[in-house]
Amino acid sequence: MFDIRIGKNIDSWKPTRRMVAFSVPAAQKTMNGSHTIPNMKFKFVTLKNYAGFTLIELMVTVAIAAILAALAAPSLGEFSVRNKLTSIGNDFSGSVLRARNEAIGKNTCVTMCMSSTIDNDQPVCATSGQDWQIGWIVFLNPACDSSLTEPKKISDGSYSDEDLILIRRPVGGEYYLKAQDSRRTLFFNSRGNSRLSDADNFRFLYRTISDPLSIKYGFNICLDAVGRTRTIPAGTAC
Repeated sequence: MFDIRIGKNIDSWKPTRRMVAFSVPAAQKTMNGSHTIPNMKFKFVTLKNYAGFTLIELMVTVAIAAILAALAAPSLGEFSVRNKLTSIGNDFSGSVLRARNEAIGKNTCVTMCMSSTIDNDQPVCATSGQDWQIGWIVFLNPACDSSLTEPKKISDGSYSDEDLILIRRPVGGEYYLKAQDSRRTLFFNSRGNSRLSDADNFRFLYRTISDPLSIKYGFNICLDAVGRTRTIPAGTAC
């Protein structure tokens, strides 16, 4: 049994959406010696369409995607700046809380200071500047000496792991953390007090104070005399 498709000449035949096919069985011999062909069976065969993209459709799709990406880019940029500023603020507040808790828990004094030598084996407190984004360290200060600039050293000249509590690497990028009173060192006594006569103000900003994203997402952190922090809007006094 074989299939024959009804269409154009086979040399120029092209598939159409709906073709007619029929089967021709082999001729059968009758009793008187003649041959007959049984009734042929017809069936319809539907061919599938295989569609694709035209060049114009592809170009329109790419153009729409480019427009959407251009619209989304500013929003993504603002989202990144806001999250980064929030993360830096949380790290700073967390470090202050850690220093205060260590002072209370170990009944001793603790120093937290900005440091430009974070990558050194023995980082020390910075003696100039007001930009805390360079990094900071937290260490025990058993002598309660507010002028101390580094942890106590052990016999081999290195720092004790117990005395050096925390190291915060530089913030990097275009983010800044500025002490408004040029304070480079925070000191906590055994009660967790900061010995500040008035609340100190630390400003978090992006690029410059006048940058639109700084105005929109920047903020200040206030540190009071008892060693507690709170966040306030940028440009607001503690």
